[in-house]
Amino acid sequence: MIRHAAGKHRGVTGPAVFDSHHDVKNRPTLWSINGRFLTQRVTGLQRYAREMTKAIDVRLAVGEALARRVRWDVVVPADYATVPVYQKLTVRRSRAAMATLESS
Repeated sequence: MIRHAAGKHRGVTGPAVFDSHHDVKNRPTLWSINGRFLTQRVTGLQRYAREMTKAIDVRLAVGEALARRVRWDVVVPADYATVPVYQKLTVRRSRAAMATLESS
């Protein structure tokens, strides 16, 4: 069976052939945090999201095993002006502007 990055079967049978460049077993999984909460007025939910994001960043910074297995990023709207600074989390801008994300 051929497996995709998440490790689930794609329904294609046959031997799986991977070279070291495409070996999904050795690549870290990518987890993205939707940073839309950073653009909103801070209430309970936004505060919780900010604190959890900070806690993830701290855990990654102290060398948790999770940092070796998972690559994390925070995706913020393309036109968001105040980009937060984290120790280990990568901040990435989405292709959509804030108004587009707010309407979805």
